[in-house]
Amino acid sequence: LSVNATVGYEELSDFGGLPSYNIGLNWSPIAPLSFLVSYADEQGAPSISQLNDPAVSTPNVPVFDFATNRTVLVTQTTGGNPNLNADNRKVIRIGGTWRPMTSQDLSFQTTWTVSRTDDYLAAFPTITPDLEAALPGRFTRALPGPGETVGALLAIDSRPLNFSKYERQDIRTGINYSRAFGTPTP
Repeated sequence: LSVNATVGYEELSDFGGLPSYNIGLNWSPIAPLSFLVSYADEQGAPSISQLNDPAVSTPNVPVFDFATNRTVLVTQTTGGNPNLNADNRKVIRIGGTWRPMTSQDLSFQTTWTVSRTDDYLAAFPTITPDLEAALPGRFTRALPGPGETVGALLAIDSRPLNFSKYERQDIRTGINYSRAFGTPTP
């Protein structure tokens, strides 16, 4: 049985302090079987380019507008976003390894990982009607013309942003077998 823990703090000149900590437990009740449980809580800063790149507005960028079902030319703003927050990642891992034969290098492994990131840092995603509904301040439209329900798309602010959260779970299972063959060259 072993327990490990780490605590960290990183001070960034352009962003401030970011704490982190990890704790883990390894247990092997019998020689061929071992279990691992770990928890990590870390903060991650946006990159310098995500924060500080200059805002650049490029006219006449072709974009498909799902609301009007047409390709239109818009003014697209790219660059950094000084209002980004640090993300906060929490990761839980539970796994096991079984080595059934001591005479062979054979193992079976399974790991279940659950992760949640609050204030998830991301590049601007693919433009869809749902995205426009969720982030209306990032899209500029003309007033609807006669007989139109939606005005033409004029501009998009596609600088990076923080999403509320990002969650992921996965289970990985593997079989590892290795055996030497041939003769080593002296």
